[in-house]
Amino acid sequence: MLKPLIWQDLPFGELLQAEIEAKLAPWWPRIFGYHLLKAGALSSQLNSLHCNIARHFSVYDGVDASIQADPHHLPLQQSAIDAVLSCFLLEF
Repeated sequence: MLKPLIWQDLPFGELLQAEIEAKLAPWWPRIFGYHLLKAGALSSQLNSLHCNIARHFSVYDGVDASIQADPHHLPLQQSAIDAVLSCFLLEF
């Protein structure tokens, strides 16, 4: 199986995305900090609007990413990220 770039690339991907968003919804208001990193293309597509963290950005090798880079080798300073969302990144 190739690395999925959108949820629809996975079997039942839209349902899986909706379930993950539903499970994360009660947790977003409890997460604090300044920077939320969404690692990988799938993570970048999840709704995090109810998160209290002001700056949300994504890292993956696609043109829509906030930072175009390999999410397995993050080009970020130590202690710069307060929270990370990573969905199915290690599996592919």
